[in-house]
Amino acid sequence: MSNDEHTMDTYAQPTPHKRALVLASLCSLAIGIGAGFVGTQAGSSDTATAAISNGAHQVGGEMSHIADLGEFTVNLRNSASGRMLQMNISVEVTAHELESVTTKHAELRDAVLMLSSDYTLPELDGLDNRMAFRDEIQTRLNGVLAPTSVNRVYFTNFVVQ
Repeated sequence: MSNDEHTMDTYAQPTPHKRALVLASLCSLAIGIGAGFVGTQAGSSDTATAAISNGAHQVGGEMSHIADLGEFTVNLRNSASGRMLQMNISVEVTAHELESVTTKHAELRDAVLMLSSDYTLPELDGLDNRMAFRDEIQTRLNGVLAPTSVNRVYFTNFVVQ
C-alpha cells in the first residue's frame, strides 16, 4: 500500500474517538445556545434589568439616567506643539435632574470647555490626575445646575493628541 492510499484510508473513516468528540462539541454548543436563550427570556420580564439596559438604574431609591454632554475638543494650555484634548462626557443624574441637564446643556458644555482649556498635558497625565480632573468637572457642573446636582461624571472617550 502506498503512502497516498494509507493517508486516504485514515481520513475516509472517522475513528469512534473523533465521532464522540464531534458529538460532544455539538451537544455542548446546543446546550449553551439553549441556556443563553432561556436566560435572555427570563431576564426580559424583570423591570430592573430592563431599566439598567436602557441606561437607567436605581440610585438611593430614585431612578438614575445617563445624559450625554457630547464631544469636546480643546486646545491644552501652554502647548507649544499644539496638543489637544478630545473627550466625550456623560453624566449620571436622577429623572428630576435630567430636565435641568437638558435645559442648561449649553451652559454645562461651556463650563467643561472653559475648565478643560486651562489644563496642561502634565496635569492630565496619569490616573490620579484624570480622576482629579473628572472631580473638578463634576464640581463645575454642579455649580451650574445648583440646587440640583450630577451624581457621577463619565469619560466615554479621552484622547490627548
